[in-house]
Amino acid sequence: MALDPLKLPWRLYFTILPWVVAFFGLLLASFINALMYRIDKGFKYPKIFVQPSHCEKCKKKLRWFDLIPVVSFLIYKGKCSQCGKKIFWFYPLSELVLGISMYGFFIGGAPLELYVVLLLLFSMSYFDVLYRAVPKWLIHFGLVLGVLYAAWRYLSGVELALSGLLVSAIISIVFLLINLSKKSFGLGDILIIVFVGLFLSYKLVILFLLGAIFSGALYGVYLVIKDRKNLKATIPFVPFLYLGFVISVWGGDALWSLFAKGLPLW
Repeated sequence: MALDPLKLPWRLYFTILPWVVAFFGLLLASFINALMYRIDKGFKYPKIFVQPSHCEKCKKKLRWFDLIPVVSFLIYKGKCSQCGKKIFWFYPLSELVLGISMYGFFIGGAPLELYVVLLLLFSMSYFDVLYRAVPKWLIHFGLVLGVLYAAWRYLSGVELALSGLLVSAIISIVFLLINLSKKSFGLGDILIIVFVGLFLSYKLVILFLLGAIFSGALYGVYLVIKDRKNLKATIPFVPFLYLGFVISVWGGDALWSLFAKGLPLW
């Protein structure tokens, strides 16, 4: 499903409910970040859900007003309220990004399954930013969901149900061939592209990848301008896949029209 924000009634942007969804996105991002952290640290059920949040340095329990997404970060100037340890910038930024993403998805009427993809890409981004790698179990989970969803669409007779998978598979093969001469993409990145392609049309897959590559390239240029030592720096690609996915879903129709004008064959 491709959305066109330019054709939406502007009153939708200012009603209360979308902002409630956006705030829920902030809370959900905070919860997912904490959940991924606890999974990474080997927490077991039920401790993984009930363990109170605490500072990694001073180990003191964080109070509820220390955990308000984005707001607490700004109030305490990016530091722990109890010991002053700097908080990783990824947490407030990711909370804000997911809140904005869910706001856009809601006002555009995105189907429920695309929210699932959004949250999985968000979870994968956590590990990619921290470790430049995504756990296999998380990628496999996404692929299984994607295959089941694509099979359901195909059996339901949805037109072009597997077109997105075909395009993403072709592009993934191209990436693998590129890797033979110069390692530019990880196998995990390529499998994630296939996973997302199972949920999208071929048009949205193309926009998804263009958005990811373009935004990633811009970030790379920024790093080089900031410090030429970053010329060989490894950039986590999954956050840009996340961004490309959001761009393709929310602005699909409008962006595809612009893209198609530059490619008469399409």
